Amino acid sequence: KTFGKPLYEHQMIRWKLAEMLRQVEALHDYNERVAFQYKCGVPDSKLGAQCGLLKVFASKTFEYCAREASQVFGGSSLVRDGPGKLVERLYREVRASAIPGGSEEVLLDLAARQAIGQSLRQEKQLHSRPKRSPDGKDSQDVIPQPTGANDAEAPKSKL
Repeated sequence: KTFGKPLYEHQMIRWKLAEMLRQVEALHDYNERVAFQYKCGVPDSKLGAQCGLLKVFASKTFEYCAREASQVFGGSSLVRDGPGKLVERLYREVRASAIPGGSEEVLLDLAARQAIGQSLRQEKQLHSRPKRSPDGKDSQDVIPQPTGANDAEAPKSKL
């Protein structure tokens, strides 16, 4: 109790709880999506970035929830006894759980490099295809039509 009423009756405490719930639910959804992709046979090479981003998201969510729970419990979250002992332990261990499996910076770099590589491959594919004009001819067969008075002498086709 604080100020004569239970913690959950304070609007700011409810907001903190709702924000923690939102992040945990989003993390759960993301985890389910990556697990579904794995189960459907998406190659590991394509899931590396997603797994890295998922781990970073999980670490950041855990860190946020531990920090906010510490704020909610106040001074009792600093001692190893009493109602805040679980919060104290989680807050103490949050960084230790984030480090195994790769630091956030390394995993974010992996995801960025894979996204850039995929973007460059897609761009290369787009540029390697012959361009088509609206009437279905290849772009090499189409000569631009005159647009101004100075272009009046330009030829209208290859033939």
